[in-house]
Amino acid sequence: MWLPVSSSLILFLASCQTFFAESRARFLPLLAYPAARNIIYANGNSESDLPLCATHAVCNRIENFSGKPKIHRLCRCPTSHPANLPVDATSHSCPSTLNDQDGHTITDDSKMYKICGPVEVFPTCRFFHDTAYTITTYPAQNRTQQVIRCVCPAESTTYILKWKQKHNAPNHKMTYHYACSPQTFLRCAKDEPCSLFVDSGTAVNKQAVCSCRQGSSCPTRVTESTVKLLTVDANLGATTYAAYCRQDDS
Repeated sequence: MWLPVSSSLILFLASCQTFFAESRARFLPLLAYPAARNIIYANGNSESDLPLCATHAVCNRIENFSGKPKIHRLCRCPTSHPANLPVDATSHSCPSTLNDQDGHTITDDSKMYKICGPVEVFPTCRFFHDTAYTITTYPAQNRTQQVIRCVCPAESTTYILKWKQKHNAPNHKMTYHYACSPQTFLRCAKDEPCSLFVDSGTAVNKQAVCSCRQGSSCPTRVTESTVKLLTVDANLGATTYAAYCRQDDS
C-alpha cells in the first residue's frame, strides 16, 4: 500500500540526497570499526588520525535514534602543549557520555553535539535566520567538520537552510548550513506521518512534518512500532521511514 506523501515531504527528501550521498561515501569503509562501542571515525580509523578541533567545532556527534548510540568522532580537543611539541591524543578527551548537563553538550532532538569548551558561550539563534551550525565535508580527504555558531531555542528543530560547493571535484568541499525552526503547530491529518527519518547507514536525519494531537506523541526512534518503511534509494544507500503518532500511556 502506498503511503500519502505531501509535496513538502518530497522537497525535503530531495534536499537530503546530496548530503547523504556525501555521508555514505565518507563513512562506508569505516562501518566495522570498532563495533563494540559503535564508534565511527570521520577521518582514518583511530584517535591519532583525527585532526585537532577548530574553534567551536563538534568533537563528538552522538546519535540515539535506534536505542544503540553511535558516536561519530570528528576531531581531537586541543591541549595546552606548546605548538612545537606532539599532541597526545588521549590527554584531553572529548565528552562521550549521554549526559546532556555536562556543560559541553548541545541537544538536537535525539542527537547530542559535544564540544571541547563550554556551551554557555553561544548565543541563542533566531528562527529561520541564523545558521545554528555548519557541516563541511572534504571527500578527497575523507573528512567532515561540524562547527557550532549558536544554539536553537527550546522546543525547536533544525533544517537545511542552504548548501554550497567550493572548488571543483575531486578537491572540493561541501558546506551545509542548518537553521532553527519552531516545531510545527499544524496538526497531523489521519494517516499522515508526524516526522520522517532518513537513514544513510551511518547517519540519521529527522524532519518534523506535523504535530500529534493531544494524548499522542511522535516517535523519537526508528525502532518504535509506529515507524514504517517509506522508501529505499539503492543508488544513494538511503532509507526513509515515516513516523506516525502513537498513543501516550495513560
